[in-house]
Formats: sequence, C-alpha cells, structure tokens
Amino acid sequence: MNTWWMHIATYAAEYYVVGLVALWLIVPLAYRAHFSRADSEKRWLITSLLLMSMAGGVFCGIAYLLETGSLIQPDAEFSETVRKHASPVAMQYFRLVTNLGNTSTLTVICVLVVLLMLWLRQFKLAVGSLLAIGGNGLINVSLKDIFERLRPINPYGAPVDSWSFPSGHSSGSLVTYGLLAYLVMRLLPSRYHLPALLLGSSLAFTIASSRVFLHYHYASDVLAGLMSGLLWLTFCIALLEYTTTFPPQQQPSPDKG
Repeated sequence: MNTWWMHIATYAAEYYVVGLVALWLIVPLAYRAHFSRADSEKRWLITSLLLMSMAGGVFCGIAYLLETGSLIQPDAEFSETVRKHASPVAMQYFRLVTNLGNTSTLTVICVLVVLLMLWLRQFKLAVGSLLAIGGNGLINVSLKDIFERLRPINPYGAPVDSWSFPSGHSSGSLVTYGLLAYLVMRLLPSRYHLPALLLGSSLAFTIASSRVFLHYHYASDVLAGLMSGLLWLTFCIALLEYTTTFPPQQQPSPDKG
C-alpha cells in the first residue's frame, strides 16, 4: 500500500532539497526570534530544556518502536525504495559529502578546534569542545552496543564493521558542525553568526541524509542519531553558557586587620 513515507522515499532527492530549503527558512526565523530579544542570554536555559526534552522524547520513541519490531518492515521498504529511485548524480553528490562526517574528519576538526581555543586562551571553550565532540563519540558507541542493530545490506560498497543504531555520522556531524557554529557566535562579530548557523545545519542535514541514500543506515538510525546529537550538543552548550554567565564566586579573603 502506498503511504506518505513511501512517497518521500520515491522522491527522496527532491524532499532532501525541500528539507534544505526549509532549514534556510526556519533557522533565520529562529535566530531572529531568539537573539533579537534583550533577554536572549537568560533564555538559554528555557531553550535548552525545550530542545533536550524534544530530542530525548523523539529518540526514546524511535528506540521503543525499534525494540518492539515496528520499524523493521517500514525501514527496509523505505531504504529499498530510495535505492531504486535515486539518480546517479544524487548518489555521487552524497558519496562526496558523507566523507565530511567520517570519524577521521571529525577527529581532526576536534583536535584543531581544541588547539585553536587553547591558543586563544579560551580554556573553557577548549574543554567544552573536547567534551562535546569526544563525549558524543563515546555516547554513540555505547548506544550502538546497547541496541545492537544490524546495518542494511549495502549494495554499493563493503559492509561496515559496526552496529547501525543510532547513526554516528548523523550525531557526530550535528555535534561537530553545530559546535563550530556556536564558537563562531561566541568569538566573531554578529555578521558571521547566521551564515555559520546555516552552514552548520545544512552540513549536518546533508551528511545525515547521505547515510540513507548510500544505504549505510536506515532512516530511523539517522533520525535517532540527529536526536541524540542534538540532545548532547544542547547540554554542552548550556553548560558552557552557564559556566560563563555564572562563574564561581571567589571566597572573600579573611580580614587580617
């Protein structure tokens, strides 16, 4: 039976473009709605709690459906339909972009970012960057070992020797490129903020999409990876904002007089 999600799978490349355009419309609106307010710094806590609750809720919902077996047939049909209808041009595009989410690529970015923050004497940002990117890697490996989901059979290349759920490329890309956008907002003039957010979100969305097109992951793996990455990145940014806005109070020195 033809369903809405099979329609999306049939025209996956077109829906990818629609999703990208939607990002370029939503991100500027969200940016202006949040940062145009005088109390934007105080809104970090509320925004963070909402994002973390949403991401955690979606992830738990996907995990529940996975454990009950409800995703086996829809995921398989979706992946097979994407494979049948994807054009060679789209496949070549995603083969190139997906490398930006490789573990080696994200590791190099992490090392360079930490070194740059240390050189700038931004020690909190250096620790926060290492916590965000490195911590996400550990979380993803732990989640994979918990769920132990087999990857889809990949007709385009050699099988990958790791579990499928959740997608590490999806979570790692969202955390890494989202963190870079955050650092731009912290350290550079405001004219660079929105372009950084647009570029970071576009890269994360494109790399996540590539994992379905290239048959490395099921769609639910990718969505779960984005949600786990969003939750962890939001937590790390909220922690950095809190430690910056509310530094530890120094104890008054005893009166020697």
